Amino acid sequence: MNKNRKIIFAPWSCSNKNYYAFQTWYHPLSKIFKNIITFDPMEVMNLHGHDEMNRMFLEMINKEQPDYVFLWMIIDEFSLDTLMQIKKVSPKTKVLNFCSDDDTIFDSYSIYMSEFVDYFLITHKEYMPRYKNKAFLSLATDTDTFKPLNLEKIYREL
Repeated sequence: MNKNRKIIFAPWSCSNKNYYAFQTWYHPLSKIFKNIITFDPMEVMNLHGHDEMNRMFLEMINKEQPDYVFLWMIIDEFSLDTLMQIKKVSPKTKVLNFCSDDDTIFDSYSIYMSEFVDYFLITHKEYMPRYKNKAFLSLATDTDTFKPLNLEKIYREL
């Protein structure tokens, strides 16, 4: 992959370095992409509201014209209209979304995004066919961060 490609990293709470999205995805993506632009929908929505956050997100995509947008939508932070508009403001941009809860939200949530997202990283193999060849199984962790440590094992009785 061409390291000069640009990605907007926009999972829920991605500015929080203690949150799963940052800990799992940011560092590995930084090895692939020279230019990672962070947009935290939770942070922006808390400051400006839902509609303004969606507007600001599309404005960033229009300005940056990224090769990829990486999402992990937790709630309906990005409206379906916003997802649809991504291709209009930046036609070459590929949208990826990490879905970890298809067992509980596929029929009520994920299915509606499937028309506007190019690729899904999912954790439930049985849902792959429902994404019509747009899903890849992903149980990820950053092995540079989460690795065995050479520590003395100390046990105590309870």
